[in-house]
Amino acid sequence: MSIFSNSNKSKTKISIIGAGNIAWHLLPALENAGFQIGEIYSKHIANAEKLASKIYQGKAQAHLDFSASESLLFIIAVSDQAIAEVANHIILPSGAVVVHTSGTTDLKTLEKFEHRGVFYPIQTFSKNRKINLAQAPIVIEASTQLAKETLVFVANQLKCNYTFLDADDRKTIHLAAVFACNFTNHLLGIANEILDQKDLDLSILQPLVQETIAKAFGCGNPYLCQTGPAIRKDEITMQHHLSMLSTQPDLKQLYQLISERIKG
Repeated sequence: MSIFSNSNKSKTKISIIGAGNIAWHLLPALENAGFQIGEIYSKHIANAEKLASKIYQGKAQAHLDFSASESLLFIIAVSDQAIAEVANHIILPSGAVVVHTSGTTDLKTLEKFEHRGVFYPIQTFSKNRKINLAQAPIVIEASTQLAKETLVFVANQLKCNYTFLDADDRKTIHLAAVFACNFTNHLLGIANEILDQKDLDLSILQPLVQETIAKAFGCGNPYLCQTGPAIRKDEITMQHHLSMLSTQPDLKQLYQLISERIKG
């Protein structure tokens, strides 16, 4: 049985370890879903205090001893590199559930805890952007039935769709997300640089990019709706583009690599 229930949800506390981008969005969403917030940890107490100021409850602290906490769920929302260190030093109340939010970190990183899990939202988070967390799919992995039912309950209260996946599938999703999200954003940054050289604004490409994304998800397989000079094997246009990039060899090489892959 979950440590939560509809009858005691308003009395249930959740604590979070980390005060970065994910915590910045997740804590208010949890509070809005009816959960109480317990402790908010950051090794830089000012960051924890700033996050605490965004919500009605929550106590900032700069140490990892939660032995006296009333919280039943502890969410580790720190960088992937810091998860193992946090897990090694954190002290939790008996019977608590602890999870991390990483797309790549193994569940065994939390193996010293009986009730452990993963609560990985497939979304990009920035503090200055509003996010509707209910639109982010959640990947859940759990070591025990208690941990599983607890995370399902939290996902349901957040009104998030969720799926159960093992570590290999979760890591595959994260790799794909790097291409779909992080690399796409970087390419848009390159486009912005190119336009900026002629005092042109990136917004002129917004309708094009929005239609590209909509089409990619609408046609089932993005390869089937590929457009542009490479898929047409328009060598004249590509050579012209390469000459425009002659003073930027890194971008020239990137253009060639992607174009060759599109041509197949």
